[in-house]
Amino acid sequence: MRFCTPSSSLINANDKKAVRSILKRKGFAVNDTEEGILELKSEEAIKQPDIIATILVNAACPPTLLQLVLVLLQVGFSVVSFPIVP
Repeated sequence: MRFCTPSSSLINANDKKAVRSILKRKGFAVNDTEEGILELKSEEAIKQPDIIATILVNAACPPTLLQLVLVLLQVGFSVVSFPIVP
């Protein structure tokens, strides 16, 4: 069985400095990825990315990228059988 679980939300914009400021004022902790993209790990940002998009659009700073990062969890089951020797 495989399950996907969101782990973070990635955001890019033409003015990342403004986006960072806007989101921080709204109470979000903003990190940077190695690629220079903004990353949010809060539950609200992950579960409701439309809220993030709305905040940024209403602030005249629309995102050029809004992407959820999914982690693939694989659950495996093994069946082990042993021969029955009389």
